Amino acid sequence: MRGKSPQLSALPLGLSSIALAKEEARRAKWDHSSQLTALPLVARRAKWGHSSQLTALPLVARRAKWGHSSEVRGKRYELSPITYELSTITYELSTINYELSPITYELSTMIRFGLCCLFINEPVRFRTFTATSILKMEKRERIRKTSAICLENCENLQLALRAVDRMGIGAFRICSGLFPVYTHPEAGYLLDELPNSEKIKNTLLGCRKFAAEKNIRLSFHPDQFIVLSSPRENVVANSARDLEHHGMLAELLGADVINIHLGGRYDSKKQAIERFRRNFENLSARPRSRITLENDDVSYTPEDLYPVCSELKVPLVYDAHHHRCNPDGSSVKDATDLCIETWKSRKAEPYFHISSPKYGWNQKGVKSHADYINPEDFPDCWLKLKINFTLDVEAKAKELAVLRLMSLK
Repeated sequence: MRGKSPQLSALPLGLSSIALAKEEARRAKWDHSSQLTALPLVARRAKWGHSSQLTALPLVARRAKWGHSSEVRGKRYELSPITYELSTITYELSTINYELSPITYELSTMIRFGLCCLFINEPVRFRTFTATSILKMEKRERIRKTSAICLENCENLQLALRAVDRMGIGAFRICSGLFPVYTHPEAGYLLDELPNSEKIKNTLLGCRKFAAEKNIRLSFHPDQFIVLSSPRENVVANSARDLEHHGMLAELLGADVINIHLGGRYDSKKQAIERFRRNFENLSARPRSRITLENDDVSYTPEDLYPVCSELKVPLVYDAHHHRCNPDGSSVKDATDLCIETWKSRKAEPYFHISSPKYGWNQKGVKSHADYINPEDFPDCWLKLKINFTLDVEAKAKELAVLRLMSLK
């Protein structure tokens, strides 16, 4: 894709231009002739042509064609370092114009942005029901309705994957309620019991094939009631049953991550971690080989989780927002390094989460998620990583928030 004129299109004013101006002001050095000696973010927002023209575009690796015929359409790719010469260009930001001297930029890191479960504008909806409502029905009608909703949800998962592929989003967190009340002691069921079981399985396999072809990383994040560290045996049993269900779905879909929290402190963190260790080992290989642990905003920090993650070879999913809410003395960079280290045993892309507080960091309720990500909350050290990583965007505006963040980086 080639630009038509040797200039960088003016970016829209507002959040994106403020974030870009802030980042460039920190990273760039200007002399009397307004030479730019470093441009790490602008170089990620470009189309490159034979004449080395630069025009604004979110995420170079998602929208550019490199070389003669190989096309990078997004998600995760192994890119060898490439150097590009930029002609002198004019960058218009707000009311200030700068002449940019020719620079070189080495592209080395790819961020795989992830969407969490739901959409704002896309016609994708996942249906559910409660055990109470479904148990009011006669058994045959109950099974018929359950089967129809499960099939509809799987068909909507297909639509979801096509939507994220169209938008260039490289990861998708699958709704844990894909099969409602599957493990409920009274209203629960088995997949093979459903009248549409073969259609459901074929639809799931179609999703798996599409995700593999389009390089979309799939994950699950079961709800907070999954607690392997609980001192209550019934809670542990229910948690294990639900994780086995997620393991079954993950295997059918090709998802490599089932992300959970360790749980509460209970009597002590040490005893809770020991219970988690013991109960984790009792799981089958399907969930055990996919489970990851995420630091939370109340009890367990990255430093708390790193020892058990290392021992059990369970990767750490690092949530930067949770770490800021529940600090442990380590920096974002330190926690990032711990996270990366734990993923080496699985030989997989490290996983991070990002979100911003709904009312800002100086107000109450910093744990609540905002509609969009404040660019100031994006860790600088992540832009300097020399590896590819997956980043789930946890924001109320869903795909709109992911696309806006993609356009800023």
